[in-house]
Amino acid sequence: MTVEGFRGIGPSQRLPLEPGPGLTLVVGRNGSGKSSFAEAAEMLLTGVNRRWAERPEAWREGWRNLHHPLSCSIRADVSIDGRPGPVRLDRSWRPQDGLDAGTTVVREPEQEVRPIDDLQLGPALSAFRPFLSYNELGSMLQGRPSDLYDAMSAILGLEPLEDSTKWLGEARRKRTGQLREARQALVSLLSDLSRSVHCRGWRERL
Repeated sequence: MTVEGFRGIGPSQRLPLEPGPGLTLVVGRNGSGKSSFAEAAEMLLTGVNRRWAERPEAWREGWRNLHHPLSCSIRADVSIDGRPGPVRLDRSWRPQDGLDAGTTVVREPEQEVRPIDDLQLGPALSAFRPFLSYNELGSMLQGRPSDLYDAMSAILGLEPLEDSTKWLGEARRKRTGQLREARQALVSLLSDLSRSVHCRGWRERL
C-alpha cells in the first residue's frame, strides 16, 4: 500500500503487508502514520470513513496533508480470492479536488481501467471493515465479555469456526437425546423381560 499527501502522510510512503487470515497489527510510535494508513485504506476500499462521519465538518476539510498539497493519492495491490494475481486499486485527487471528487479504480494487466464496484466487494467490506485505527479497535473491544467476544470474532473472521461449533453442538444435542431415549427404552425392555421370565417360571412350576 502506498499513500501520498493524505492526512498525516506527506511524501509518498509505502506500507508492505502480507495478506492472510486473522488480525494483522501495524505497530509504531505516535505520529508515524498508522491511523493515516488505516483511514487511507478505508477510503480507497469503501469511499467513506466512519470515523470522520462522527466529527465536525472542519475535521473532514483537513484530509489533505498541508505540507504536501499538490499531489494526493492512495494505491494498494491486493489479493482477491478467485483471481490469479494481485489487483491494483488506485484513487487520486487533483490539487483543486475535494474529498468526494476522488474515485477508486481497478487496474489489472491487459484489462481496461474500471471502477471498484465491478469487483462486487461492497457487502463484504461493509460487514467486515478491513482496516481499523487504534481508537476504533479499542472502542470495539469495550463493554461486556459477550460484546468483546462478538467484536473479536468479527475482526478475526471466526464465523466459519463459530458455524462449525454451532453445528457440532446441535449434533451433540441430537445424539444425547437419542441416547436418552435408548436408555429409557432399555429400562422398559428390561422390565418387560423381567415380567416375562417371572411369568414363564410360574408356568413351568405349574
